[in-house]
Amino acid sequence: GILTNLWPELVANLYFEPLGLGDLSSYMAQNSEAVKRIKAQNTALSERSFFTPNPARDRPEAFVMNGIILSPIGYIANASNVVGLRMSPDYAGSPFYPNSSTVDYFPKPNEKGPPLTGAIVGGGMMESFAFGSPVLSTETDQVRVEVEEEPLSLAKAAAISSAAYAAALANELQEPGKQQELEQLLIEKIGVVNYSILKSHLPIPMELDPTGVYWPVTSKQFPEPGPAANMTYAFGDGGSIENDGLVSALQNGATHLAVFINTIMELPANVNWCGTINEIAFQKHLVDDNDPFYLFGFGTDTKGYHYGNNQVFPKSAMQPLFCELFTLQEAGKPMVAMQEVTLVSNTWWGIQGGNEVKILWNRLGVVRDFEKQLPFEVQEQLLHRNSINSNFTNYPYYPTMDFLTPSEINLLAAQTQYAVQENYAKFQQLLSRT
Repeated sequence: GILTNLWPELVANLYFEPLGLGDLSSYMAQNSEAVKRIKAQNTALSERSFFTPNPARDRPEAFVMNGIILSPIGYIANASNVVGLRMSPDYAGSPFYPNSSTVDYFPKPNEKGPPLTGAIVGGGMMESFAFGSPVLSTETDQVRVEVEEEPLSLAKAAAISSAAYAAALANELQEPGKQQELEQLLIEKIGVVNYSILKSHLPIPMELDPTGVYWPVTSKQFPEPGPAANMTYAFGDGGSIENDGLVSALQNGATHLAVFINTIMELPANVNWCGTINEIAFQKHLVDDNDPFYLFGFGTDTKGYHYGNNQVFPKSAMQPLFCELFTLQEAGKPMVAMQEVTLVSNTWWGIQGGNEVKILWNRLGVVRDFEKQLPFEVQEQLLHRNSINSNFTNYPYYPTMDFLTPSEINLLAAQTQYAVQENYAKFQQLLSRT
């Protein structure tokens, strides 16, 4: 509908159109050879345009945007039915059945739809050009789908992966009487400027979630697509279920990972990271910041975040890591720490336990060693970072939807480069093929 397309259109026009990539009717594919094959096998697409990744040799072969599959329109999405969604130029979908089972969807207040129990979601990937299209018929070895005017384009995938408000809109905040709470959440998630643009178009804000038709991948375990197949679903930001992309990488069998944690505050000293943990301070930090404690079994579920199903590491591995990060923070060094850890089985995500993985954690923070090397005038501004009159107010801690100046962006990039170069040996150890 018109409303559900507002966020993709805003993302397309604001961020992608200046790069010539804002066309919401263009498909994605991995390369030019894939485009030729797709058009040869699907003559209805022969005149449609496709975007493909830059084939430059120094670019990663795989590019994945993470989202979530929420629920069919008119149904409540919560921790018991929301699953991860991967979107790439070649494939899109959710690779596993959550808990190797089915999920249930129940109608929202004032909705008249029947309960959808035993619904199938996930189970595998499909080529991105077909994702989101209504299924017309299924045969033994192929599925016929309808040609979509607005498919899973690059801009739509980016819009889904940045729709941070979507999970909250798909649950109880849709109830009458909670509009003020809903408005505050939208401002928090997408920023005042973006919300102001959208509000003039939104007589019904809860219809803002990006949508698309979803069809699960069937198998011997679930040979029938279930009661929710071919329905229009709401999609949202992958950060609402897993904010680092690490769990989805582990699903693929990754064993060596570099993870960059972008935070909005320092690690507070009152938690006592290297001693007996102050539980009250720790619980407060769990709420206030987005450090990935849920990966160690300290996950919570809230109106907009479903982190309770995400434990992949033992709880005992959390404190040694954050003790090392905190020690680096207090010394004014880049917070870069190597960790070798054994996976914990996670049936929700389809991850087997027992395998050893190596992770190089990179946490954002104030790095005094870096700042000492900056030009004097920049150091002067940073001395007043707690003032709104500074050119670098709150540096380096910025909310997701802040509109940063070129100076702020360049300084963040320079600090990240410094952190990597200062820890070159660790990156080399992590990424070495020997």
